Amino acid sequence: MTAVDQTAEAPFLAFLDVGHGDCCVLVSPASHQAAIVDCPRGQGPTALRFLQSHAVSEITFALITHLDEDHAAGMITLLDNFCRNGGRVRDLYYNDDRWGETPGYRSLIREFLDNTERLGIEIGDARVAHRRQKLQLLSANGITASLVYPKKRDVESCKNTPNEASAVIELCVLGHVVLLLADIEETGCARLLERGLVPNARVVKMPHHGDWTSKLGDIMAAAQPEFAVVSCGRPSRHDKTLPDPHMLAALAPYTKDGMRLLCTELGRACYPEVPNHVTEALRSTLPQENAFGRSGRHKSPPVPCAGTIYVRFLEGRVEVTPDARDRRALVAQHGGSPACEA
Repeated sequence: MTAVDQTAEAPFLAFLDVGHGDCCVLVSPASHQAAIVDCPRGQGPTALRFLQSHAVSEITFALITHLDEDHAAGMITLLDNFCRNGGRVRDLYYNDDRWGETPGYRSLIREFLDNTERLGIEIGDARVAHRRQKLQLLSANGITASLVYPKKRDVESCKNTPNEASAVIELCVLGHVVLLLADIEETGCARLLERGLVPNARVVKMPHHGDWTSKLGDIMAAAQPEFAVVSCGRPSRHDKTLPDPHMLAALAPYTKDGMRLLCTELGRACYPEVPNHVTEALRSTLPQENAFGRSGRHKSPPVPCAGTIYVRFLEGRVEVTPDARDRRALVAQHGGSPACEA
């Protein structure tokens, strides 16, 4: 088998450009299987097109890290349409992080339960049992996926701050470790560190769309990643700047030492207001699958930076696309100040 064939059959993780939200897809091309973590409102069709473009016929598991709409509200649409198009879904895990809080969240849970029963999908609890250190979600063909946080008691103690109890996943693909930090903030990061649950990781998906926490430096020191990924958009419902400049400052020592930082979209820290001609120029350099539109209540037009980010796992190395240097150069060419260079 040639090197090209090996690369084509290699498993890969894609961080989809879905605007302000999260959607991660782990694909095994050889078996036509995938696992998916989160899918925001309005992005079910986006994720479905992605799965179809990679000939995925079975979703081994889907997991919702927490019930915010920019993580959860598109999942049922995705699974429903995937099954209607001949696909099979084994398991759906969700984290019931808002016990009886509002009719809207109760309605969302009822939607999950009703539709998974109709589609024949097994439903599971995305919380680690009291006596377990990790909950194994998948183990096959050199790939393991484990839920490392939260435990049930974490959810109970964070009912008023559900981001702190969002599900953290550790992937190991052909020996390469990836840590997906969902939307945890100060308390969640502290608990991971206290429990020794931050492994040395090749890739870390940064928490909460590039927001900042004082524990972030400790997380990075423990993980020592080669690649940091931020799934972010330009939310219009508040004035939050994502990725947060304090987060970028915390990562600066690592980027200087060679760590690559890739953001799905161009944040206000790079470009406070992006003219239309710049938006179109950036979009034109990306594959069509990156033109994903908007999600949820976040109505600002998407402005891709890295767009959808691919991490392909090979023996002894990973390949990450797109090339971060090319993207930063393009942003700079159009008058932006790449925050990842700050």
